[in-house]
Amino acid sequence: TFVSPSFARKRTLNGTQVELDLTTLGHCGKRLQTREYVVTVHLNNGSTRTLRAYEIPRLTVTKPHLENDLSKFAKFFGIKKSQINNAAGEASLLIGARHLDLHPKLVKVKDGIGLYLSNLGLPYWLVGTTSTSTGVTQVDANFVDAHPRDFFTNWAMTDHLGLNTEPRC
Repeated sequence: TFVSPSFARKRTLNGTQVELDLTTLGHCGKRLQTREYVVTVHLNNGSTRTLRAYEIPRLTVTKPHLENDLSKFAKFFGIKKSQINNAAGEASLLIGARHLDLHPKLVKVKDGIGLYLSNLGLPYWLVGTTSTSTGVTQVDANFVDAHPRDFFTNWAMTDHLGLNTEPRC
């Protein structure tokens, strides 16, 4: 699990200086001087989890879905548009493989688009690609905006699967 420097600063987290051996997909490992933090996350069911997280300079960045795409896919899956995560910008927290139970669960796949249910933030997010007569529409969600919920005011945007992150782990 990783956090951005801005995440740690905004929450005035007290970290411990550590040396981290980081190996990324397709690359040799490198040693990184960083800080280790203890981060508490608030889940949609009202419970909390404590995670050990390491600061790295940069996580992923993503763009929001287009409003007409959100409407189309909400109707497509029979859910409310307001329930679909539409985070944009730089991620602050990347939840790693040690916490797979916190990762979104696949609910349904329809015509190349996956509907996932999340424990954090808004309940749904979309991943996949669909072909249309006018071209190809790419639909991805690299992280979840956890700010809209009241009990998330001290929380951050997350990247559940580590998609498009640098470094990959």
